[in-house]
Formats: sequence, structure tokens, C-alpha cells
Amino acid sequence: MAFGLGGPLAAGIVVAVMLVAARTAHEDKGYFAQGGGYELAAIYVTSAFALALAGPGNISLDKALKLDAFADERLAWLFLIGGGAAGMLALQGRRMPDALSDPAAA
Repeated sequence: MAFGLGGPLAAGIVVAVMLVAARTAHEDKGYFAQGGGYELAAIYVTSAFALALAGPGNISLDKALKLDAFADERLAWLFLIGGGAAGMLALQGRRMPDALSDPAAA
């Protein structure tokens, strides 16, 4: 994504990973990053949306390799929503830690 290669696909992957990170590692710490919260993950998701919807720039690898034909706004939305759905599915498939899943251990 940093070199402008695979824009919408890379952005969808960033969205999936950051949703999982925000939910699993940062949610219970509040919003602000200084306290370990999910603020930075939210900024990364917002940035991924912006980059995917802006499309490849004039000096991106997508443009140089003639892959900018795939930089359609509908395709960007497809990858972004797909990334969000993949992140949510990954969260649904997570197992609860043993201490939380066994009420007698608490």
C-alpha cells in the first residue's frame, strides 16, 4: 500500500486486521492511544478507506504496471466491505480465554 500497489485490496486487508486488533487488544482500554486504546487502529481504518477511495496516484506502482484500470470506486467499496466482513468473521471464530470461558475459575 505504501508504494501504491494493490490499493483497494491492501486497504481491505488493513481494515480487517485493524478491526480485529481494535476489538481484541484495545477495546477494554478506552479510546485514546496514550492509554492503550483503539484510537490508532481507528485512524488506520479511516486512512485505508481514504486511500482506497482516492485511487492510485500518478507515481504509484499500480499506474506504472497499468493496473489502475482496477481502481474503480465500486471495487474499492467491495474490498473495504469485504475486509470489514472478514475481520468480523475472524472475531466470531475466536475462542474465549480459558479463564473467561470457565465461570468456576473466576
